[in-house]
Amino acid sequence: MRFILSLFVIFVMSLSACKELETSVMQQETQKKIETVQGLMSNQPAAKLDWSADRYLLDLRNTRFNDPNKMNYLYIFLLNGDIYEYTIIGKLASTSKRLTSPVMKYKLDAPSGYREVLGPAPDMMGTYGHSGTAKLGMTTLGSLLEFGGFIGYIYSETPLIFKNRTKQVIKVTLQASPEEIKEFEKGLKDYKNKTHK
Repeated sequence: MRFILSLFVIFVMSLSACKELETSVMQQETQKKIETVQGLMSNQPAAKLDWSADRYLLDLRNTRFNDPNKMNYLYIFLLNGDIYEYTIIGKLASTSKRLTSPVMKYKLDAPSGYREVLGPAPDMMGTYGHSGTAKLGMTTLGSLLEFGGFIGYIYSETPLIFKNRTKQVIKVTLQASPEEIKEFEKGLKDYKNKTHK
């Protein structure tokens, strides 16, 4: 029994020594990487830029797609090869975005009194969670369109023509009763008035 116990102790000590050696080697490699990067940054400093194409494009995206009076085009690509074309007012919004903070402070009873912890907060609708990859947009009729999952899409300011395709682009037209159209138009007018105060 002592022999087995001795073997076990030797095995545990060897594992510990291996882990220490492994940690030491990893620390040495990490230190080399840090020194290499610092040397490269010192010897080859990045140029000082006076203009950013990224900022310019993102700013254009924010201002041009955010106009509630502008019509844009949404093309959804399905796995079977079909392409659906929708006309959209303004921009698409991610349904996982919120108008409120996703976390809030909660007071919990503790032996030493209350303590505050952070936890999930409800959204404006009083629900929790997120919508993943789903997107939401308003059609030119004023109706909402939501799509999600692993669907590819192109969002464009101008209509696109897809050449050399075996399948045609399916243009989706919206059908609504006269009452629905009247209600959508009123809602769209109210929306545009609110955004241009």
